[in-house]
Amino acid sequence: MKKFWAILILVVSLLNYIRCQNQNTNSNTYAVCFSNNTLVETLSNGLKRVSELNYGDMVKTVDTETGKVDYSKFIDYLHYDKSIKAEYITIRTDNAYLEISELHLIKRNADQQFVYARDLKLDDEIFVVVNDQMTIEKITKLDRKQETGAFAPLTESGTILVNNVLASCYANCQSHTLSHIAFGPLRWWHQ
Repeated sequence: MKKFWAILILVVSLLNYIRCQNQNTNSNTYAVCFSNNTLVETLSNGLKRVSELNYGDMVKTVDTETGKVDYSKFIDYLHYDKSIKAEYITIRTDNAYLEISELHLIKRNADQQFVYARDLKLDDEIFVVVNDQMTIEKITKLDRKQETGAFAPLTESGTILVNNVLASCYANCQSHTLSHIAFGPLRWWHQ
């Protein structure tokens, strides 16, 4: 019986993920990731470029239930391409700067939901960690730029702090929860 439920969950998860992927096929942005300028903090090795993570690294994130800074195991890359040229949205707050693809999910304060980066506007508030405390900061500048490289790390929690900004590990599907369910089998397999 356990096998039946595991297979059913896997099939439903994959079908939901494929449905989400097909919703955004008209996007002119191929990469759904972070640029190589993105930094993450690991428990044992401090700051690293997102492209330099090692399997099993404990990466800083925020527990979305409690709002406390925490660590989650890096298990794989959903996208890893050092040579691709991609357009990124640049987001500035008082204490953060991030380059993120337009279809990557980032948590917005107004509705407490993960939204596409392209849906953020000036003065929207996002979650930024300063001195290991989660704060809410207004976006002061939005722009676009071309960069080389695209990286999408997957953690067990499905969230990650990138340049101290709380983001989802997922893109191309407007539901962080649905994406987290869809990638459940991959997370379980790595455990």
